[in-house]
Amino acid sequence: MKIIKKIMVLTFSTFIFFSCGKDSKEEPVITPPTSDEVNINEPNTEVKNDNENINPTPAPKPKLPKVMEVVSTTEKKQTEYSDYVINIPQIINLDTEDIEYFNLTMKENMRNIIDNMATSKEDGEYESADMNYQVKNNNFNVMSIILTTNLYPNGGAHPIHEIDAYNLNKKTGTLITNDKLLEDDDVDYFNMLINDQISNKKPIYNTNGEECFLFNDIEANVKDAIIYFEGDNIVFVFKEYYMAPYSSGMPMFKFNKDNIKKNIHLN
Repeated sequence: MKIIKKIMVLTFSTFIFFSCGKDSKEEPVITPPTSDEVNINEPNTEVKNDNENINPTPAPKPKLPKVMEVVSTTEKKQTEYSDYVINIPQIINLDTEDIEYFNLTMKENMRNIIDNMATSKEDGEYESADMNYQVKNNNFNVMSIILTTNLYPNGGAHPIHEIDAYNLNKKTGTLITNDKLLEDDDVDYFNMLINDQISNKKPIYNTNGEECFLFNDIEANVKDAIIYFEGDNIVFVFKEYYMAPYSSGMPMFKFNKDNIKKNIHLN
């Protein structure tokens, strides 16, 4: 009986031994690596858009419109018999036929005065002359240039005062002549306004801001006036002797744009 027990114990021990040996030889299970375990040294196969690193070409800046500018050209001289200082405007930055005409006209005015200056007591028309200009700021989008000339005749009693106005459309550079500015009905309208002031004896002032006294029974016609723009007003100036004596200067009439918009034509 003891022998049988030993045989059973030996048999069971042998079974346990071989069972453990078989388990120790099994290969471990391999699981795929997670995303965190990927080797960072492996080449990146992601496709990139080559255009991502190219800076886009900036759009060209729009060209600003040219703006008219006025510069001065000056001539002056003094001799034994005469002297003059002539300062004329020249428009730059915008090139149109009207601007070219304006610039040439100014140069011709200058040359005409210089050519007629006295060279002796008997020779020459003027013993003294000065010419200057102003650019009147206004709210009509118009460049108004006022040219004033004072001429002292050789041996004359008193100087001759002249005034001229040139109005140009700031956008197009075209001259706005009086016949374009005012149609016939507009001429009649402004004549009515001015002559009403005269007939009603309202105070009238000259270009120097002084009250002037007119000839009796005078009737104005704006076709004979110098016209320009200043601030919010259209201005009409009448030359010496037209409606007042020399001592009264040049009468001036102003009308606000709010009242006369439909009576002027700037285009």
